Amino acid sequence: MTHFDTLPSGEPPRRALAAIRRELPVILAEVALLDAQISLLDQPLNDLTARRLRDAEREVARARLAVAERGQDARWAA
Repeated sequence: MTHFDTLPSGEPPRRALAAIRRELPVILAEVALLDAQISLLDQPLNDLTARRLRDAEREVARARLAVAERGQDARWAA
């Protein structure tokens, strides 16, 4: 079974849903980063937009690190 397979009911397997839940902080942080990047398309870079972009980039890094650390903890616990 690949991670794209679905159950006969058409629902994704629990493993896939668990993976999405684990990665949700990263997904949300990346959406916020994309939103900050999109906002730069129609306005010039100023102090506020630069700060918003930097904050979003930092949040993505924090979220990725947190997910990676949780994954590492889970591997050691197995």
